[in-house]
Order: sequence, then structure tokens, then C-alpha cells
Amino acid sequence: MRRDMDLIRQVLLTAEAGPPYPKIDGFSPEAIRYHQMLAIDAGLIKGKYMSYMENASDVPSSVVVQGVEWAGHDFLAAIRDDSNWNKLKKYLIDSGKAITLETLIAGAKALFGFAT
Repeated sequence: MRRDMDLIRQVLLTAEAGPPYPKIDGFSPEAIRYHQMLAIDAGLIKGKYMSYMENASDVPSSVVVQGVEWAGHDFLAAIRDDSNWNKLKKYLIDSGKAITLETLIAGAKALFGFAT
């Protein structure tokens, strides 16, 4: 499955909203679980995931989101607003950079003074 940074952002926003977590529209449950796993592994959200033995996929069978980590809160402070998010993506694309977590963080620092 391909990583989708727009979905990572939605996962963070949903985790920040807290239980009961709002639904993320426009994505399959598998894509959401996969991106929740990525956000957990990146240290952006707190949670746990597991795969059952019969699951041969990279997508976890279940994910429990427990909240947002410190780094996730800092990152969200810079990208929560749709205008800032779109400005950041345009900045990276215009500069010829790939949109990765590392370039998003560096770009947010450059554009919005975001600091970890």
C-alpha cells in the first residue's frame, strides 16, 4: 500500500479529536488502519496494532488509537489549518522535494516556525 500524507494528516486530526473518534471519509478501513500504524511507528500518535496469523497483509488486523504524541501535537499545530497544509504541500512540490514526513516537518519549520 502506498503512503498517503493527506491520510496521515487525517489520522492525526482524528486522533486529536479523541474518542469517539470521527469517521475518516473517502478511504478504505484497510488504508486507515495502515496509516494509523505508520503514524504510531513514526511517533506521532499513541496506540497499538496487531495482525492475526491468518493476515498475510502489511495492513494490521486491528488498531487501537490512544491519543496524540508530543511530536504529533507540534506537527498538527503547523498543519491543522487547510490553508497551511495546502501551502506546505505546494512549497514542497514547487521546490522539487518529495512529500515525506521529514520534508513536511522541515517545510513546516521553514514556513510556519514549527519546532520540535
